[in-house]
Amino acid sequence: MLIEANNLFEAWIKLNEQFMMLSPEHGMHIPSRDYTRIVSPVRLHVCCGFGFDGSEDLHLLPPFYANYENRIKLLSKRYIQSDLWEEGIGRLQARQSRFQLKNPLSFVLQFHRRATTERKVPAGGGCLTQLTFIWINGRWSLHVTLRASEITAALMGDLVFVEYITRRVCEEVRMKNWDSNELEIVWDIALASQMKAIIPLFLLYTGGDENVWRQMFKDPDTLNEWHGSVVQHFWDVVIYPERITWHQRRRWSTKLLAASGLDWNIARDLWVKEYNREDI
Repeated sequence: MLIEANNLFEAWIKLNEQFMMLSPEHGMHIPSRDYTRIVSPVRLHVCCGFGFDGSEDLHLLPPFYANYENRIKLLSKRYIQSDLWEEGIGRLQARQSRFQLKNPLSFVLQFHRRATTERKVPAGGGCLTQLTFIWINGRWSLHVTLRASEITAALMGDLVFVEYITRRVCEEVRMKNWDSNELEIVWDIALASQMKAIIPLFLLYTGGDENVWRQMFKDPDTLNEWHGSVVQHFWDVVIYPERITWHQRRRWSTKLLAASGLDWNIARDLWVKEYNREDI
């Protein structure tokens, strides 16, 4: 699956919108799991950087996390290992002193997901694996590699973290000819998944209540398997956070209801009546 856009923020929106509308032959559908829709591989390709510029713009991003600065600190603890960081920075610094505009170059900055007190390492290993800085044809580009990613909230957190890392690298190395607004980025995800519990919040943050209504007030039987599953889950579970025992799942419903201006209980009564759905 290839998503092309002007910047990574726009690519993130397009990816989440298109994921829900994919035909059944793309990826896997697992109704019993929160990570219901899984696709491999996914590539984001953009020409003009991240679409936001450091801490000054973090308040403009969808508030999946209460504080993106805290998310950066959390991911730094998870992924930045001092010897790997110093090794990568050392390569860049050594080459900067004899940097030639005509020579193509590439440098890798590797990450290692180690166990922390807040969470164990996933069975498959760390999700963010490496960044590769590439100089060719008089321009820097960046190649980001992820083993796996939930593409809505987690991926937005990774976008913020990687933007922070690239700024940190540029400051420590004093990168020559670096232009973050003209940065080509290729972002590869080996295994991408979308969670049905988070999609309504994505719709709200990117298009308001009208967007949620437009996508959720439908008959699941007329939709593709994934979209129908999302709609049914929304009306049966998402709007009732008191029914959700797992905190990590319940927080998305709580955020949705806190940010929305609609009474979704009344809306559900209309949905049940319109499509003759069973009222649970």
